[in-house]
Amino acid sequence: MGKERLYDIRTNTTMRVDYGTMNLVPEVELIILSVHPEYKITTKAKEQFISKGNGLTETRIVTSLAGINEIIGQLQATAASLAQFDQLASGLNNVIEQSKVK
Repeated sequence: MGKERLYDIRTNTTMRVDYGTMNLVPEVELIILSVHPEYKITTKAKEQFISKGNGLTETRIVTSLAGINEIIGQLQATAASLAQFDQLASGLNNVIEQSKVK
């Protein structure tokens, strides 16, 4: 399987019973959909053909509001780190561009 690319995030919001307290507890099921390259081999008139398409992968995670807030915090930290990498890439791209033979 090749690299997965984020396709969509869906949710199902539900409530469960906490039998210790007999209270309802809200939960959310995050459904993370990603796509990846998928190859198929077909045979037609004794010839084989390879075609490339996309496969879909689904990951489901059940969590609480606290869990969602933790994920948001981690994603914000990742975004800040990626912004630094973006600045680094931009600087390196300038060096590469200047060093190209013209």
